[in-house]
Amino acid sequence: MESTVISIKVHGSIYSDSEGVNSIMNFYQEANKYVDRNIELNFYDLEWFDANLFAFFEALLFKLSQENKLKFYTDFDFLYENFNIFFKNGMLKDENYYVEDKDGNTIPFEKFLPSDKEQFYNYTDTHLMNSKGMDKIPPQIKNQIKSDLYEVFQNIKKHARTDNPCFVCGQYYPDKGEFMLTMVDLGVGFLVPINEWSNGEINTDIDAIKMAVNGQSSMVKDRKTQIGGMALSGIKEYLEENQGVFQIYSGCDFWASNLEHTGFKGFRRLDAKFCGSLINMIFRVAV
Repeated sequence: MESTVISIKVHGSIYSDSEGVNSIMNFYQEANKYVDRNIELNFYDLEWFDANLFAFFEALLFKLSQENKLKFYTDFDFLYENFNIFFKNGMLKDENYYVEDKDGNTIPFEKFLPSDKEQFYNYTDTHLMNSKGMDKIPPQIKNQIKSDLYEVFQNIKKHARTDNPCFVCGQYYPDKGEFMLTMVDLGVGFLVPINEWSNGEINTDIDAIKMAVNGQSSMVKDRKTQIGGMALSGIKEYLEENQGVFQIYSGCDFWASNLEHTGFKGFRRLDAKFCGSLINMIFRVAV
């Protein structure tokens, strides 16, 4: 391995939208040029980073570490002074940079192997359902959300076809009345299994995503069997009925429920293909 450290910027404002996701993928594309190198994560020009998207960022760092043998370094002192959320929610762990979550707004960053079903269930039960923001959602709805999230996690092994971890992180923003949760897997994405299941009738990323979030595509409505997706449609329905936003990024397409009735017709084509799935949920709750 060459000793020269490559510095790659993570900069600007990274929000939970297509531009924010695209910014993170641009970082990945730049880092993906290198093999067996030391990479400095340069955050000096960072203005904002939605903490829930740490799940996506960390998933890509994991992918780069595994496939490209990259090692990552950063200035902990700078982050501690300017963006201590990196430490508060556990994305970065170091005993010298501990930050207590006094306001209780963070949902810890965690990663789970597909076999860690009990651990994931306990995570949703302990950290998610009891968090600020979620306490404003009726108990019966919370239980359904928990059940749907658990089903999504269980489907990772079967449909995403990966043994890599699932990455999860959340954040409550009380000033905006928004609770955000992000789940990311590094599997084959939505299109591969749905294309196979539909015998090739569904052959684009966006059609595969829409079929999954709507439960049953009109293109294959005569089929008597279904693949996993009903949990996604349940979450989508709740979010749409309560002014929330549901987002999915897989393949080259970023779909968002709040884009359905715009000129984008529900989706935007991003700069790079993501061979995996990002699911982002933005719950609107009373301030």
